[in-house]
Amino acid sequence: MDIVEQLLTTPLFKNVEPEDLFALADVMEHQHYEPEIVLFNAGDEGDAMYIIQAGLVRVYTCDTQGDELTLMHYGTSQIFGEFSLLDNEPRSASVSVVEPTDVLILHRENFLDFLLQRPQVALAMMRNLSQRARYTTRYVEEVMRWTKQLARGEYGHTIEQLSESDSEDHSDDIQGLITHFLHMIHSVRLREDELKKEVVRLRVQIDQKKRETDVQTITRSTFFSSLKEQAKLMRIETTLSQARDDLSPD
Repeated sequence: MDIVEQLLTTPLFKNVEPEDLFALADVMEHQHYEPEIVLFNAGDEGDAMYIIQAGLVRVYTCDTQGDELTLMHYGTSQIFGEFSLLDNEPRSASVSVVEPTDVLILHRENFLDFLLQRPQVALAMMRNLSQRARYTTRYVEEVMRWTKQLARGEYGHTIEQLSESDSEDHSDDIQGLITHFLHMIHSVRLREDELKKEVVRLRVQIDQKKRETDVQTITRSTFFSSLKEQAKLMRIETTLSQARDDLSPD
């Protein structure tokens, strides 16, 4: 797949004329990265788009405890960071290199200069963005519905709906989020099951401790001591009575 074909697969450039995309490819910069290099972090300025010519990168974020959560992987011929060319917003996730990777980079400055020369590209991209916005709105509505189901504890039903979601209807980034959402649901469900088991274990331990406490309370009471004394006297009386019977003549 050449650069133009790669660009045509993205929501941002799918309706742009090929000759315009050939001109766009001319202003891209080639870079090579080794594994473990971080291309950018969440919160960094979004100033470039990347096309992977060969290799693999990982898109990830961090939870409130600082643990990394992998959202998706991008490989050869895939594109990421394209919306940063227009929205001027910080990066929403971090990206690191998994294996030796060659990329083509389109910087915002070069891209904006390109649009000044070819305004028809901007119009085509605006149409694509409006379609993307409608799609994203529908997806957000689905996420809200899934979240409400999870709040009600409907894990199985939500997992079934997510699993049946047609990947062909979603872009790579949305499908990656769905995959991450499924993983999160399984983790939450597993944690809840573990907590339930822990509650049962604690209840058994509490019941056992209560029984032991009740036994100690009874055995240390005056009433129980009195019963022990009476039982001791009864044993003595029984022994003496038996001895008298043995000594008495037939």
